[in-house]
Amino acid sequence: HRSPSPEIVVAKQIYRYATGGNETGRVRWTQEEDDVLLFAIEALYYKGNLLKPWDLIIKQHGPDGTEDRLLARRNVQQLKDRARNIAIKMSSNQEVIPEYLRWIKLPAKRV
Repeated sequence: HRSPSPEIVVAKQIYRYATGGNETGRVRWTQEEDDVLLFAIEALYYKGNLLKPWDLIIKQHGPDGTEDRLLARRNVQQLKDRARNIAIKMSSNQEVIPEYLRWIKLPAKRV
């Protein structure tokens, strides 16, 4: 009994980057989602409520949101990643990062 040729094995592998690690595919963030996320972070920051901000944002704007459902397609990890990516983009464009985003940890700068 022979093992399959390498070409067949490669053909059966799932291209995870294009699908975001799942079979449903990657969903780009809309400007409306970005705006809601930033508004929610700002509101929680100024209320001093940053203990579990991502869970609170999902409760307010997620699938069963108390305010709306604009972030219903997103999970806690996606919120964290998006907020960090927005802050990184502002930093790399040499924009002033708003006070309410300064608590988000940015990666060390590469030289």
